[in-house]
Amino acid sequence: MIILIHHQCESVLRISRAQLKKFVLEVSSYDRKLDFHNFQRAVTILHTTHLMINLLGLQEHTCSGLEAAAVLLAALCHDLDHDGLSNSFHVRSFGRTLLLSQRLGTAS
Repeated sequence: MIILIHHQCESVLRISRAQLKKFVLEVSSYDRKLDFHNFQRAVTILHTTHLMINLLGLQEHTCSGLEAAAVLLAALCHDLDHDGLSNSFHVRSFGRTLLLSQRLGTAS
């Protein structure tokens, strides 16, 4: 949450701190308590993304506040509701995720 506040996501996205907090709590509610794809890892990816933005000076020189907010939120949400299974597993088992991916045109 502090990282998102540091990057002024509230003002860039025109939302209140309460709305931002509610969003982060909602994202955390999708944590399936898996060994790898979990909310702790999402926060680690968010933190790594924050470090990259800061160390490379991206927000000052390259990307807008909105772009930085988008990248940070993507980092936080990138594995949202992940079931812990690989893409190849879903392909082999013709799982629900594969069928959805085929409809969206993202299946590999």
